[in-house]
Amino acid sequence: MAETSKDTDIKKLEEQILNLSSQLKSLTEEREKLKETETELVKLIKENELMNRDLSSAKSKVDNSYTPQEISGYLGSVIDDFNSKTKGQSGKVDYMINSMDIDLKTQVYKDENEIRLSGVDVNKAGESGVSSIKISIKAIPK
Repeated sequence: MAETSKDTDIKKLEEQILNLSSQLKSLTEEREKLKETETELVKLIKENELMNRDLSSAKSKVDNSYTPQEISGYLGSVIDDFNSKTKGQSGKVDYMINSMDIDLKTQVYKDENEIRLSGVDVNKAGESGVSSIKISIKAIPK
């Protein structure tokens, strides 16, 4: 029995259907892989955002931190500057800092091999997180 033109057309159509089915299966598998990749990408983006937030927080902490030596040096220079500016002024008395009380609100942490003091974020801590310095000035007759 010889194949008719109709039978040939049917065979071609069946081959095309098989080919298209195979392509559809490949595309479906590829779509699933893309969904998995998208899910992983979203997860990585969120992790990156968290890491950037942590990095920003760490940078802020380091930018706002000082060693105890830096703080004592700064306070010493403030006292010396005050004492030198008040000496020699006209008048019957000189002034000098008699006492200084410091209520330093800070976070203490170790950075490599050194202790660092980091200022508290006033926006987060409120007024209770603000450090204070009370200075008592003494008059000295000339």
